[in-house]
Amino acid sequence: TTLGKALANGYSLAACVGRRDIMREAATLWITSTFAGDALALAAAKATIDCLIETDAIERINSAGTRLLNGWREICTDEPNLNLSGLPAMPNLRFMSETGVVNEAMDEAFVRMLLESGVLWRRDHPTFICASHSDAQIDRVLEVTEAFLSIWNAGHIGDTDGRIAAV
Repeated sequence: TTLGKALANGYSLAACVGRRDIMREAATLWITSTFAGDALALAAAKATIDCLIETDAIERINSAGTRLLNGWREICTDEPNLNLSGLPAMPNLRFMSETGVVNEAMDEAFVRMLLESGVLWRRDHPTFICASHSDAQIDRVLEVTEAFLSIWNAGHIGDTDGRIAAV
């Protein structure tokens, strides 16, 4: 198993883990890395692992992500060209065209409306839920999603400079 940045809460760190017999063989390989031995990333990994062991962070992440996914499912019931995927910790919402490719204009307008409504969002990438996301923050994303779909489907997206009024 290969673990990436999540191991160190976003810091540059990766780890390969596995059965003892396989790892014994891997120990004979020559492996180099730009960040090998990075003390800050190792400290971040220790703090992250301690937090996961000592708190209910995983349950909070799954709860917030499930709330978001379920909210999107409810709001987007009548949206035929929606691609909703991912696990609670990494949900993803993409708007698709009739031909099955991403509707770039709709995707971009959605992200712009989120940003103008105070929600930092990255398009074309899964959403990373963290333990600090509150119900109010998840509700805000759902509120903006619902408003966006209402405005988009009514054909009222944007004005002359392409901006969308914040919700």
